[in-house]
Amino acid sequence: MRLFAAIDIPESIREALIQTVQKLKPTARARWSKPENLHITTKFLGEVPTAKLDAVIAALRAMPAAEPIPIEVRGFGWLPNPKSPRLLYAGIQAPEWLGQLHLRTDQALTPLGVPAETKPYRPHLTIARLDARLDLSALRQAILHLPPVPFGGFTADRFHLYESLTGGSGSVYRKLAEFLSGHRLC
Repeated sequence: MRLFAAIDIPESIREALIQTVQKLKPTARARWSKPENLHITTKFLGEVPTAKLDAVIAALRAMPAAEPIPIEVRGFGWLPNPKSPRLLYAGIQAPEWLGQLHLRTDQALTPLGVPAETKPYRPHLTIARLDARLDLSALRQAILHLPPVPFGGFTADRFHLYESLTGGSGSVYRKLAEFLSGHRLC
């Protein structure tokens, strides 16, 4: 099973992003994220044997309680860098609590054989995956001319464990469990 932990975004932010992305889509051939797939990854687990799923859920359930996290979605950026981007993202502004959730999740799952992160945590919403050979000048110009209005804010008081299923029409994410303040809800 290909798993990840993530925070869902509210429908109002999803809609604001969709409206802006519709303006950007004609400017570049890219693999644009499906609106229903927009989320803030807190930990990518990768391939995990199905037999370990209950242990993963138990480990996430046992995590210390977390404070609700105020999050604001604003602006766009490029990963790994603006010169040779492979990803267009919407930026996330949040206090260090979000990074702490990532770290606690990482620490909870490492004993189960889930590799610890080696790169710094950079929360974001993946908007599009880019081919390095594409001419992105029109997309860059379109982004520069967008008004600097935030897409919205919310308070995250839960996160989810998802399975990523790949198919001919792209990835589909299936919610496996929900956690509130470090405790499993369902």
